[in-house]
Amino acid sequence: MKQTTAERLRSYKGSWWLGSPHRLFFASAATWACLALILWIGQVGRLLHHAALTPTWHAHEMLWGYFSAVLIGHGLLSVPNHTGKLPVAGTGLLTLWALWLAGRLAMLSLAPAVLKAAIDLSLWALVLFVLMREVLSARKIANLPFLTAILALGGCNLAFHIGLVAVTPRLAICAIVMIITLIGGRMIYSFTENARVERLRMAGQSASGRPMETKLSQHIMSGMTACSLLAWLMAPSETIAAASLLVASIISFMRLGVWFEMRPARDVFLKGMYAAYAWVCVGLMTLATGPAYELIALHILMIGAMFTLTFTIMLRSLLRGVGYPKPLVKSVGWLLLTLQVAVVARVAAILVPSLRMPALSASTAATLIAFIGFLIVLAATRRFSTSPAHRA
Repeated sequence: MKQTTAERLRSYKGSWWLGSPHRLFFASAATWACLALILWIGQVGRLLHHAALTPTWHAHEMLWGYFSAVLIGHGLLSVPNHTGKLPVAGTGLLTLWALWLAGRLAMLSLAPAVLKAAIDLSLWALVLFVLMREVLSARKIANLPFLTAILALGGCNLAFHIGLVAVTPRLAICAIVMIITLIGGRMIYSFTENARVERLRMAGQSASGRPMETKLSQHIMSGMTACSLLAWLMAPSETIAAASLLVASIISFMRLGVWFEMRPARDVFLKGMYAAYAWVCVGLMTLATGPAYELIALHILMIGAMFTLTFTIMLRSLLRGVGYPKPLVKSVGWLLLTLQVAVVARVAAILVPSLRMPALSASTAATLIAFIGFLIVLAATRRFSTSPAHRA
């Protein structure tokens, strides 16, 4: 008889780090975010002089270094959970992580471009194979959007390595925005609805009624966002691109308003997800103002939307596994607030040239505090674990 995902994780007797995909990859994502930022600030501040530390490297490692670790860690746990198959653990997990680490070291080295590409892309190929095997063998088409996300980001990474450096960061950011809008949006709505039902149940009220969102409305919103981003990619200075981006941002704000109207119970994780989606709205609206504010918009979408959502999902996933200990949950709000300070400071560094280095330093410090805090919370979850396998 096959074990469920939870049973497999509980029965694992090896290292605590290798017992579940999200622990190792989430810890690596947070650690790499800190190290990559320190290296980049050191290079910008002329404290370091390494030929590989270019703006291109910085963009690549935030998009494909950090985000890939979060996406893969989440996918290796959530996809088997939906398919009923066994999650990757032990030696298999260690192999995937070693490929991820090899990619980070390769991109930091002065190795030939072909060798860098081979090492960095091998992880995406193997992860796509593992997850596709899970989905196809279980015939769970509901997980196809996640596979599409892996394929899209892996394809963008391939384009980066074959020389399309100028356009691939934009393509990757568009892909990440679509992941947040499509997959993240569905997730946020699901969590909001569950919280609303629980709030009504605790109040002794009925939770019946029409759903606030339907699959059709979700597809329309995602399609509008995709069309606006495509128009921006093809002609960022054209009126049609600005108009479509403005419409997409307004629709996204309306969607956020629907979630608030559902009045879910107070949940710090939902607040973090709402903040991330709000940054998507602001980022799209900033893109609509034209090329002059493009750099600001891209940082809003990367630091504000991407960092905030991934940060919230990682914390929720970790704390859910140990029953949401109150001391750790209380720290989540402060860590999320610190991350929002980082976004504002980074935007200020672009808007006010005279304050560039102080604002950049403040943004980096706030980001480091948030991710180091995350690593402390992650380490503390081991203490709250109730499973013997977790204490192995």
